[in-house]
Amino acid sequence: MKKSLRVLIVEDSKVDAELIAHEFALDGYEIKWERVETPEAMKKALEKRKWDIVISDYSMLRFSGLEALKLAQDKAPDLPFILISGVIGEDLAVEAMKEGAHDYIMKDNMKRLLPAVERELKEAVIRCGKEKAEEELRLKNNALESAAEAIVIANAEGEIVYVNEAFSGMYGLNADKAIGKHFSCIASEDPSMQSALAALQKDRMWDGELKSCNVDGIEFDVNLTAQMVMDGKGNPTHIMGIIRDITEWKKAEGRIKHLNELHDSIRSVNRLIAREKGISTLIKHACENFVKTTKYDAVWIALLDDKGSVTKVEKAGSGISFLETLKEVENNNKLNCVRKTVKTDRIQTFEDPNRDCPKCTFRKICPGRMIISPMSYENKIYGTLAISHPEVFTPDIEEKKLLKEVSDDLGFAFHSIELEEENSKNKGKLKESLEKVQKFLDGTVKALSSVVEKRDPYTAGHQKRVAQLAVALGRELGLNDERLEALRMASLLHDIGKIHIGAGVLNKPTKLDELEMSMIKTHSTVGYEILKSVDFPGPVAEIVLQHHERLDGSGYPEGLSAAEISLEAKILAVADVVEAYTSKRPYRLAYSFDDVIKKVSEERGTLYDREVVEKCIKLFKEKDFSFSN
Repeated sequence: MKKSLRVLIVEDSKVDAELIAHEFALDGYEIKWERVETPEAMKKALEKRKWDIVISDYSMLRFSGLEALKLAQDKAPDLPFILISGVIGEDLAVEAMKEGAHDYIMKDNMKRLLPAVERELKEAVIRCGKEKAEEELRLKNNALESAAEAIVIANAEGEIVYVNEAFSGMYGLNADKAIGKHFSCIASEDPSMQSALAALQKDRMWDGELKSCNVDGIEFDVNLTAQMVMDGKGNPTHIMGIIRDITEWKKAEGRIKHLNELHDSIRSVNRLIAREKGISTLIKHACENFVKTTKYDAVWIALLDDKGSVTKVEKAGSGISFLETLKEVENNNKLNCVRKTVKTDRIQTFEDPNRDCPKCTFRKICPGRMIISPMSYENKIYGTLAISHPEVFTPDIEEKKLLKEVSDDLGFAFHSIELEEENSKNKGKLKESLEKVQKFLDGTVKALSSVVEKRDPYTAGHQKRVAQLAVALGRELGLNDERLEALRMASLLHDIGKIHIGAGVLNKPTKLDELEMSMIKTHSTVGYEILKSVDFPGPVAEIVLQHHERLDGSGYPEGLSAAEISLEAKILAVADVVEAYTSKRPYRLAYSFDDVIKKVSEERGTLYDREVVEKCIKLFKEKDFSFSN
């Protein structure tokens, strides 16, 4: 089989060019060639097609071989270039080679041409491969250095041989100081580090969380993914580790857990409010409940009379300073913090007694880090709820809002009990009490809903609007009040599982990749796990779990089909997708109403329940439904 070759011949003699082409043909080449004799023609030929080699005469009337060489280097620097001459001397040949020519051939020795061409073609392939490998290596090095995660590479003995900039920033160690240390320096004080190294030797991989420390002694949490790199014979050569600082994520996780515990505790207190008939037992059990179900160190409730004097104190928790402070309260010695809370009728936070209460006589025995909330109703303060707050958390607006709500609930409970003790003079207050409890439950649901919106502000209001449409659809489909309430709560909480997903993924302005999409798809299951133990009025957790299931079984997380999916979940699925399509997202603009109706109509009976879709279309087109703020 003939070898194919594309040759550009720079030659002002047509006869000489044909002789060169003839040499290739004699050696079995199927040659495609073109002759040029001016710079303009050569430039045009180089731009027009790709050549395998350039063969140029050294001396021509309107062009020189060195000029042709420079032009070839500018347009195709890796293209082999061979000079041919009948008069060139050794000094000129050496000059041409220094300028970049790959070889020179005398016209009286043309038998050297084909071997020289074959050699240069092979070397061109080698040069190309080397340059490609160098470029790939450069790109890999750049990727390592620019990675957001800290990357560390150690040899088989565990001695660090490479760290990237992110590692240096995380640990405060420059590369020259990190190199040579043992791989275990990542978390040398954490006993789990040795287990990780043992697992690496046995299983070749390890992934887990560790307590780490930088050069300044500041501790932080990391996730380490480590892998043993093997050679072709299965022997370990290196250890590669990717380290992510998860301190803030752990704090957020702990914070969410704390708020969930507080939600549960408040629900228990509200059940106490509904059950207990006496004020003394109510405040005693409320204090015990807070300490038992949250991480609060201590809690006390002081009841006040109309003049502001302490009439009753109940407590739970421990701590010498806490007990000493409480003794002063029981003796009717008003602390500045209590006085300020009663005077303002607002929740107060005290982090540092010396700073916050410099004139208080009792600041030396104060436990510090206290939250004190007035228990009031209709401008009457019945007492104060005081919390000794753990140092791992800084009270935020969400927590103080919840504590103020439960304080007001207790205030209202005291008011209700007083009314009942006065022979239930105002029966309407009982209904208001129940509404208050329901309002609190609604507030709890809304507070949980707002957790997701704080993580993903681009979808703020999404769950509320979905709830509006879902409830309207439920009414159209004849759901009773109890099922409508469960549907409303599930709609308000259907994306609560997204608190488990990083903000970088939730707010990504471009299309999610496969890994990121798989993370998003966990939110239904995570939401179910968060909600399943909550005593909602209806199957709220199950509705949240199923709201991304589809009739044809293509949904997630369990791939349920039509008969297996609850009606409420089918309603929520349509409300969710309609609201999402009509709203702007970081990665796309909002769809028009007509486009949304067309899309869900095309997918009714396949993805979405046919009757639900038809009721949805009817709501918008015939009953003028619209989302309200």
